[in-house]
Amino acid sequence: MRVPLNQQTAKPLAIFLLALILTYCLSFLKSTPETSTVNTQPERLTVSHIEPATHSVKITGRGTVQPQHRYQIIAQVSGNIIEQAEQLEIGSHLQKGQLLCQLDPTEYQYQFDQASALAAHAAFELKALINQRATSKNELDLDSTLLSEKKAQLRAAQDATALAQLNLQRTRITAPCEGVVLSETIAEGQVVTEGSRVAEFACTDNYQVVVLIPQQAIAYLGDLTKPEQVAVSVAGMTAKIIRVLPELVDNTSLAKVLLSITDPLKQNQNLYFDQLVDAEIEGKPIENSYLIPEHALQPDNVIWVIKDQKQLAMTPVKLINYQDNKALIALQDTQIKGTLQVVTSPLSTEIYDGMLVDTKTMLP
Repeated sequence: MRVPLNQQTAKPLAIFLLALILTYCLSFLKSTPETSTVNTQPERLTVSHIEPATHSVKITGRGTVQPQHRYQIIAQVSGNIIEQAEQLEIGSHLQKGQLLCQLDPTEYQYQFDQASALAAHAAFELKALINQRATSKNELDLDSTLLSEKKAQLRAAQDATALAQLNLQRTRITAPCEGVVLSETIAEGQVVTEGSRVAEFACTDNYQVVVLIPQQAIAYLGDLTKPEQVAVSVAGMTAKIIRVLPELVDNTSLAKVLLSITDPLKQNQNLYFDQLVDAEIEGKPIENSYLIPEHALQPDNVIWVIKDQKQLAMTPVKLINYQDNKALIALQDTQIKGTLQVVTSPLSTEIYDGMLVDTKTMLP
């Protein structure tokens, strides 16, 4: 059956009108978008007013404690050990000259007595010959060759006596200095030969520490030709600089400085070999330098300061040293003088040289 034209178009037209009405209603209900505003106010920063002054460079580093003198105690004569000190044990503290062990001296005493007797006899014969010459009417009667021989015999006998006395003394093995026993390898009743090791000994009168410091800090160590004028502290003890060692730590820019501590155990009884300690060296005084908060120093050694009319300025500096959570710096531009307004607050990535800022002051 054929449908009239007005019935064919009525249904699509109704749908179109309904869609138009819904679109209008949705657009009406939609809230008006908020208008965004750009903050044109200057960025607010915190600054510290830093005065130039003369600052002493504090150079810090770490190192391990070692004895300045360490000895291998070697037997210089052979013999049977007839006495061993009870204190000859690892870790024991001994005084200089204290007995470590005694070798049997019998043979060496005999050699000394024999040599002494021969020397006395040679001296007697020489004296008799000289007296004979003095009483002789004709000095030519005394054979000069015989006199020379007697003098040579006396010298040889005296040398033999001195050697025998030295060997006798060597049977008594003693501590070479005040110190501690690091190891021992003998026992009473044992026979030791000349050249065999008796013990290892470390002196406690002087300790040394090799401290690692940044290579650039060497320039600020002060006058090393007068080390007594350079203040050095190691773990709270007074020390002195011996020398800067000629090599760096492998694959680093760390230099080695040798320090010496005199009478360390009188300054600190709780100090041990191989102990890791902190050291502080007071270096040269630096005039017209600034001590700023460490976090105020930016990468590539620049700082942000406030200049005329509250403008940001990026200022290159020379980093001298870090000390006490601060950075000691000097300005590369010598024309800049006086107090600096150093930015100490965190910076956004949108700042630029000459940017206007608002500031609040923080005490240095």
